[in-house]
Amino acid sequence: MKQLSYLDANFLYIETQHAPMHVGGTFVFKQPTDKKMTFARFKQHIQSRLQTSPVFRRRLVEIPLDLDLPYWLEDPHFDLEEHLFRHHLTNGASSELQVQAEDFFSTPLDREKPLWEIQFVEGLKEVGDFALIIKIHHCAIDGMSGEEILVGLLDFSEDVRAMPDDNWEPEEFPRYRSLVGKKIWKSKNSVKQMFDLVKGTAETVNRSANLRVSEAGDVPPLFFNSPATPFNVAVSGDRRLVHVDLPLRKIKGIKDSQTNVTVNDVALAICSGALENILKSESSLPDTSLIAMIPISTRDKNAKRDKSKESEQDCSTGNDVAAMLVSLETDEKSILGRLEKIHVNSRKGLRYNRTVEAERLLSQLPVMTSAALTKTFTKLKASQLLKPIFNVVITNVPGSPVPLYFDGAKLVSQSFNAPIYDYAGLTVNVTSYVDVFTIGVTTTPEILPDGEEFVRAINASFDALYQKSVGDNVQQEPKKKDVLKKAVVANTDVVEKECETAVS
Repeated sequence: MKQLSYLDANFLYIETQHAPMHVGGTFVFKQPTDKKMTFARFKQHIQSRLQTSPVFRRRLVEIPLDLDLPYWLEDPHFDLEEHLFRHHLTNGASSELQVQAEDFFSTPLDREKPLWEIQFVEGLKEVGDFALIIKIHHCAIDGMSGEEILVGLLDFSEDVRAMPDDNWEPEEFPRYRSLVGKKIWKSKNSVKQMFDLVKGTAETVNRSANLRVSEAGDVPPLFFNSPATPFNVAVSGDRRLVHVDLPLRKIKGIKDSQTNVTVNDVALAICSGALENILKSESSLPDTSLIAMIPISTRDKNAKRDKSKESEQDCSTGNDVAAMLVSLETDEKSILGRLEKIHVNSRKGLRYNRTVEAERLLSQLPVMTSAALTKTFTKLKASQLLKPIFNVVITNVPGSPVPLYFDGAKLVSQSFNAPIYDYAGLTVNVTSYVDVFTIGVTTTPEILPDGEEFVRAINASFDALYQKSVGDNVQQEPKKKDVLKKAVVANTDVVEKECETAVS
């Protein structure tokens, strides 16, 4: 068995019936060239790829009274049939697929089984021929590990690659008293753990204070210090999922037109303009800037630190992220001035995060304290008594620069979704695939009654930024034979290790 980390477990503690903590997305495919993709063929392909990630056959073992962190157990009762579902669209429209995805993502996962489900949707008549709607609990993956799991199910050509032997073995359920006994045995180190917590807290506070004093006015925003917005309210159990596709070539054109600006900065600036437009239309734009929480992947750093502790497969699961707060400069009138300020804010947040490393304190918290505080905070909706911790979550997970295939079926469109919860009711998910840059939103119908409003706002913000930065100096279309080569090169800019972000 493998024990969850503190960060992974907190996605379980914060979960409620109306705020399920799963991540996922909708993936649209063209039919394979050999024969039609049927539900039976889909199921057979998934069966052949189960060994690509331990997530597929692991289930939770939770400790009574949250005395210790939960464990992952190789499920002796695993049944693939319980995770795969089938749905046939009535009219085949993309809007109908969107409604189906919203319904699918509104339902929590069953903790008595491995925490994932895939719905096979057929009858699609727009964009593609069939779709897969995937959801996996956030305690099992973050954005980067989720992308790795997706790539495990897909291939880089129509030819299905050979897979290694499946040597998976189930585990027996442990006796709870043995797990409690294990916790009691570990408690002999509780005095040292508490000392480490106090020492770590003091060091973190000291680093933060020193940085804020030495760089007064040049540090990122504080948590629980964001302006009130219609996004920061209690959420319902219904979901609104909307996405917009933009040309990656033009996104890179904006980036290249400015000094030192990254693709991530451009994405934040587009989101900033769109959210400003939406709030303005509702007469709800605050006088001070909106604050975004940007998850930063720390997977490479932590993998090097813990290389001897985990297998390569285990390192591709769970959450290795840190949180960075960035002002979106929604009170800045100049479009290019806003982009430049967002770039500075991102660099500022990264520098502060590296210096303070507050997320390392999580591993030193007593388990019962962490679980009890998180559950109580969530159940009592304590956030409503405070200023918003942040206004919006914006994630950026780069996708493949080359086409991907599901058993010969070409992937033609993808969009990602992430959790929302009370008083953090809007998450924006940014990704790329080949030559498309996708910006999607996860929220509720109460917060965003008209999904097309988000589409219009993103398009208007993108058009304004492109016009101001690139204007009439539009580059000529690349030659057809150069598209693939340039797409591969382009993706290196999207990855941008420094600003690489993931689902929380």
